[in-house]
Amino acid sequence: MKTKKFLSMILSLILILNFGGPTKRYANAADFNEEEFLADCPKNPKGGHESISCAKIAAKNALKKEGKDYVIMHDVGPLANEEIYYFTFRSLDKILDELGLDPSEDRLREEWQSLEKERDSYFSPLKNILRVCIGSLLGALGGNGVYSLAQSSYKGCHKSSHRNHHSHKSSHGLELSEHKHQRSGNFLRESTRVISKLGANTMMLIGATCLGLITSILLKIKYNAAWAKENEVFKKEYKIHKLNSKKSVPLNRMLQYIKGSNYSLGAETLFSVHAMPKDVWMFHPEKLEGLNYIEEEKALFPEKLKKLSQDIEKNLGRRLEKKDEQ
Repeated sequence: MKTKKFLSMILSLILILNFGGPTKRYANAADFNEEEFLADCPKNPKGGHESISCAKIAAKNALKKEGKDYVIMHDVGPLANEEIYYFTFRSLDKILDELGLDPSEDRLREEWQSLEKERDSYFSPLKNILRVCIGSLLGALGGNGVYSLAQSSYKGCHKSSHRNHHSHKSSHGLELSEHKHQRSGNFLRESTRVISKLGANTMMLIGATCLGLITSILLKIKYNAAWAKENEVFKKEYKIHKLNSKKSVPLNRMLQYIKGSNYSLGAETLFSVHAMPKDVWMFHPEKLEGLNYIEEEKALFPEKLKKLSQDIEKNLGRRLEKKDEQ
């Protein structure tokens, strides 16, 4: 027992030297006091432990002295962007709740790929050219129709004007009404005269150009809307993909460690995971005395470890690392 306590103090001293923290007060391992050590631990702007060693000691204290089954230390590190997870054998069923992969990744990937194919198919260059050509053709036909209508209207207005020129209106009220009618008639005659002078070919060209341009603009608007929807799904999928990729590393290592022990890990073993935003997440099996398991609990641990390994394999799915790939 004395040997274990001595080794524990040596380990604590190594953590202090390796990870930094308030070391000046303790000249040797015999002087080390966890409570005083934690009291001197610096805090980052979010109130979490700036030192990794401080966070680990605080987590282990919560497991051993506060009786917690698992602990998550948030806002760890100088930038407050790291996390530390500790799981005892009592909390094996919580591992995948906290570290399990998000299954929506595959569904979002399929949705994104489907939207991409749909966009590429609908807005293919050949189809776009065909649509613009059809729009231009309809525009040309419309321009020719407008020209024919203008010609007919212009001739009718010209004849009507000629008749009115020889008629006489004596009533003042009728003269005012006729004046208003002439103003609107003049605008119509001027418009039809301009269109008639432009000719059928010019009107067909104007119609083809206008409707072809409108068709191109509408296609661009539809393309942008389809691309925006696809990009939104891609961003969601990519965010989940990055997080799942990081989580898969400790889960694979954990699985190999459990299977390598033939499900007979010591009851004092802890599963520790260090989550870092820009680096690979790390898995570490550690030992911690004083977890106070009863014999009935210890007898159930091998079966729980076997179930955990099966659940991890199912959760990892295609990210499951095979032994021959290592």
